[in-house]
Amino acid sequence: MAAELARGDWRIFTGVMLATDRVQHMFWRFEDPLHPLYDAAAPARQRDAIRDVYRWMDGVIGDVRERFLDANTDLWVLSDHGFASFRTGVNVNTWLVDEGFLAYEEGVAREAGRLEDIARGMNPFAGVDWERTRAYSFGLGKIFLNRRGREPRGIIESPDEAERTMGAIEERLLALRDPATGGGPVVRAVYRGEKIYRGPHAAEGADIVIGFHDGYRVSWDTAAGRAPPGVLVPNTNKWSGDHCSVDPALVPGFLVTNRKLAAGDPSVIDVAPTVLASLGIEPPQEMEGRNLLAE
Repeated sequence: MAAELARGDWRIFTGVMLATDRVQHMFWRFEDPLHPLYDAAAPARQRDAIRDVYRWMDGVIGDVRERFLDANTDLWVLSDHGFASFRTGVNVNTWLVDEGFLAYEEGVAREAGRLEDIARGMNPFAGVDWERTRAYSFGLGKIFLNRRGREPRGIIESPDEAERTMGAIEERLLALRDPATGGGPVVRAVYRGEKIYRGPHAAEGADIVIGFHDGYRVSWDTAAGRAPPGVLVPNTNKWSGDHCSVDPALVPGFLVTNRKLAAGDPSVIDVAPTVLASLGIEPPQEMEGRNLLAE
């Protein structure tokens, strides 16, 4: 990166540093004594891995400031998310089965599966009885209604039925408790897709997005469209920190810049229009976000 910066033939330079993300995914278990894989006796290079990477990143940013920054150059350092411990996987499809929203054909074995199995030709919803299914989960914390006209074998047609189904799912998700923690809540918030998605393809998005409490994340089986036995499963995978499906309020990103912001409460969608404006480029009309430097 330093060699490219030194060329000096750029007006905007972007560097994406993945190390801080990957190290937290893999080494968070050493930060959380409650994680199933926590090991207080682990070597220091494992226990201190996250801190070491952040110290290294501090050095990278310091080098950029010292060598390449002047009064006319803006510096923005940001992350689009934070991290939380991934102690327990939540099999959302299994929960939907237990609550009567998702049904399987008689005699079908509900097996486990991972995302890579789909690339190998696995049918993620093999054996689902779509004539009796009102909702299903696919991806990272998303629940879709089995809508007529959107899903190939949809059964939910009226807005009233859709509202009743979403209301019931929301109420029961918020009531989900974990016996392993003495009955603590699993879900912190439930978001309606109609309120968070915008644009010409909004109707194709999830009807419900789950925001889990710290310690919980949608299971890999759910992401692959599976519904194995058990709703709450201890995470014994080294991928022990995450942010996907954790409630956004618990894993906020950060923003540091050498420019004083005129607008408060910045969002990641404000970065692009701010950078364009600082270059004297009018943001496209369809672009969301504000210019954070505008008075």
